Amino acid sequence: MDNEQPHQELVKCVVVGDTAVGKTRLICARACNKHVSLSQLLTTHVPTVWAIDQYRIYKDVLERSWEIVDNVNVSLRLWDTFGDHEKDRRFAYGRSDVVLLCFSITNPVSLRNCKAMWYPEIRRFCPQTPVLLVGCKNDLRYMYRDETYLSYFRDRSPFVRATRKSDLVMPDQARAVARELGVHYYEASVFTYYGVNEVFENSIRAALIARRQQRFWMTNLKRVQRPLLQAPFCPPKPIPPEVCLAASTYEENMKALWIRPVHTDVTLIAGSMNFAAHRCLLAAASPAFHRLFSMEHELTPRSSSESSMVSTFGEATVGDFNDDTECLIRTDQVKPAKVWEQLKRRSSFQVLPTMDQRKANGAMRELNHPAFQTIRITLTESVNGVQQPTTIVTLSKLITPQAMQQCLQFIYTGSLDKRYHDLQVR
Repeated sequence: MDNEQPHQELVKCVVVGDTAVGKTRLICARACNKHVSLSQLLTTHVPTVWAIDQYRIYKDVLERSWEIVDNVNVSLRLWDTFGDHEKDRRFAYGRSDVVLLCFSITNPVSLRNCKAMWYPEIRRFCPQTPVLLVGCKNDLRYMYRDETYLSYFRDRSPFVRATRKSDLVMPDQARAVARELGVHYYEASVFTYYGVNEVFENSIRAALIARRQQRFWMTNLKRVQRPLLQAPFCPPKPIPPEVCLAASTYEENMKALWIRPVHTDVTLIAGSMNFAAHRCLLAAASPAFHRLFSMEHELTPRSSSESSMVSTFGEATVGDFNDDTECLIRTDQVKPAKVWEQLKRRSSFQVLPTMDQRKANGAMRELNHPAFQTIRITLTESVNGVQQPTTIVTLSKLITPQAMQQCLQFIYTGSLDKRYHDLQVR
């Protein structure tokens, strides 16, 4: 019946690893609940060993050693060791229940020594003791880019350099070594306190699992779980950068285009006045202009072989157009006499104009629209001396120059001249 009562288990945990990998700070974080600042972490390393007799001297240290893991009351006793390879640690390994094999994630050599030197030593002195691989200084995975961390090294001696990205041991590399050794892998940071409790809780579980195999009759160890997986480390979110939105200059730029039009590709002729504009703005502001400019590809001159083929029904004089632009084209019925005249003229051996000549002369089409009279495309010379196609639209007499000017001014600037508010269509 005594076996049914809750027992108190004593677990001896030995911490080994290279010098300056963070063994003593990890022990102090668990045994003394000691938090360290960034300046303390970056000070010059002084080799120290946490004394085991502190459990006897300090009452609070002894109280913190007690912990309940999977309903088992456990007193965890931590043993610190020197990191020198030539030291004799057989006394520390004696009667150990679990061993924490530590390395620094900023020192790949310390990870290689875990496989080449430390693990064989552990197996030589305690072949059946469970081992956990622990990566210390996890916080430096993201802190190597922190400005406070970098400024500390800039203020110090030039012989002391900050951690670089090439110095870091990635989690996949450490997990590969852990799989090769057949042990569990965890990471910890005494600066952020990430993984400190998980490391020692799972070390207790590993020790109790090994003890349960030897003391199978003890019922209080039957509910002990195997070492659990560690939650992934989420670094703190960086400080969001200050986003400064520049003041919008859209209205000023549009007004500048209206006052001094540049890179225009459309000329509107209203009476005796010409207005230079931009085709994209007109098409976006007016569906009528959008339909008008969409038919420009139909004004492209045909090749000589296509122009020599004339249908007997006069299809060459009318042309094929889209449904949304047929209303713009004046579809006057062509008399049969004109068809025969065109057939005779095209069947003769006269020289047809070339493509360049047609573009220079301009392809014009009369429109059947109350606002637009004709549209044609010509080649004009730009400011840079490069010839570019320009669309010339002749407006009907219903559109006065003042009305067209106010429409364009509203498109470009969003305002109207108060003097012309009473404009009416003729």
